Amino acid sequence: MDIKLTNRKAFEEYINQTKEEYFPLYIINELSKMGEVFMKDARTKTVGTFVNRTTRLRNSIGYVVSRDGVVKHSDFDSYGISGEASAEGRALGLQYATELAQQTQGYALICVAGADYGLYVEAKGYDVITGSVLTLTQEILKRW
Repeated sequence: MDIKLTNRKAFEEYINQTKEEYFPLYIINELSKMGEVFMKDARTKTVGTFVNRTTRLRNSIGYVVSRDGVVKHSDFDSYGISGEASAEGRALGLQYATELAQQTQGYALICVAGADYGLYVEAKGYDVITGSVLTLTQEILKRW
């Protein structure tokens, strides 16, 4: 890209325009990185903590990054076991996270376990996503 800036005002206008174009992408990218921290932690913490009978719960764990209620990025990758329950889990997670995103303004990172019985499993003493959210909170505080 060849840009000829002949004076300070032109340079400042260029910088402001560039910020407006790229700042949203930067924020979405940074929030997506934090979502990946959550996913990595959730994948390692949930293995072996509760019996994965249908794969629905584990595959409903994921995140979306949104801006003003619109999902800009999501990750509900499979835990490796494919099948109807796995696909249903991913769909439940994405649907729930999208519903939450639609209720937010500004930028948001929304981490969920979309299967409705996730809370029941946690109430039994198993870690579904609570530990991963705490890890994510610590990582965000360190980073920002």
